[in-house]
Amino acid sequence: MARRAPRASSVPDFTSALYLGLWHASGELRPWAQLTTGTPAAVRRVPGAAAVARGLAALQGCEAATLVPSTLHGAWDLGGIVDGQREALHVDSDVYPVLGVTALRARSRGVTVREVAHRDVAALERSVRGDARRPVVLVDGLCPGCGGPAPLGAYLAAVRRRGGLLVVDDTQAIGILGAPGGAVPEWGAGGGGSLRHHGLEHAPDILLLSSFAKALGAPVAAIAASAAVIERFEERADTRVHSSPVSVAAVRALEHALAVNRSRGERLRHRAARAVRRFRAGLRELGIDAGGALFPVQALPALARPAAVALHRHLLEAGVRAVPQSWAGGAQGRSVFVLTARSRDADIEAALAAIAGAPQLASLRRGRERPRVLA
Repeated sequence: MARRAPRASSVPDFTSALYLGLWHASGELRPWAQLTTGTPAAVRRVPGAAAVARGLAALQGCEAATLVPSTLHGAWDLGGIVDGQREALHVDSDVYPVLGVTALRARSRGVTVREVAHRDVAALERSVRGDARRPVVLVDGLCPGCGGPAPLGAYLAAVRRRGGLLVVDDTQAIGILGAPGGAVPEWGAGGGGSLRHHGLEHAPDILLLSSFAKALGAPVAAIAASAAVIERFEERADTRVHSSPVSVAAVRALEHALAVNRSRGERLRHRAARAVRRFRAGLRELGIDAGGALFPVQALPALARPAAVALHRHLLEAGVRAVPQSWAGGAQGRSVFVLTARSRDADIEAALAAIAGAPQLASLRRGRERPRVLA
């Protein structure tokens, strides 16, 4: 049966990564006297930051946490802390590009950096055994391209045998994954992220680097780990001395996000998952296999670049906004749809109708190849 696009009051937009639909209007936040202290974090703490950091640590299952302006700041600082005499970096080949800054800076300081095949535990074990130094391993907690959580338990076992440290970018998982149970069993309850999902709470040899600008909608990041690791980070992190601290507004937004997660998080995750399921079911009716499993980021199969560009233009002409993405050196591309707790049934039906009417539909039905990196 052909799909007919329903009438909608606004343009269907699937480009926002605010998975739980949190917008943090100014009237919802506690007021602040000034936007920034103007003082580096190493000299003066931002008002409210310590309390929010404690709340984050409790949510994520860590002993302590410290706020940083972004994952880029945190990744840069981590690259400056790795001890090249005693430690070596082992980096997942598909690690999110921002976390790759850790490897770039570490390598510039003479640290040995080894690339490990994506989600290949045996390859990681071989890499760790092949270097006598203490391993520091960089991975993503949840890979949008694969659509599911990484095997952190197996990674940690490989690292722990050598007394190393597992560094996890948990940006995609925080607010989505959690402890067993919850309104969306595939994700879990609480939204605490990867450690809660895998039952690895308070592991002394795991460090989480997380941005909260996606599911929690707050433009700020944090490092969470054992108290000893956080103390070492705060003592040696360059950006705590040479960069502006997190803004008070961002702290207030994260404070609000944590409160909403406690009170309405399960309902919002249920809404987001419902939207994902509806979209995926519609694609199956069209004979299309989307990537991403049950995760808010849903990618159509990759096409040759000219066809991918034509499909994106077709969607725009149909009044549907998706994220255009290129990979394989630009030779291929695909359209990515991000579903959130605010995604309306009418918007999803409009998107499916636009896809059904695309000249590239036959190519989309022919299957998919997983791209190397979801940027």
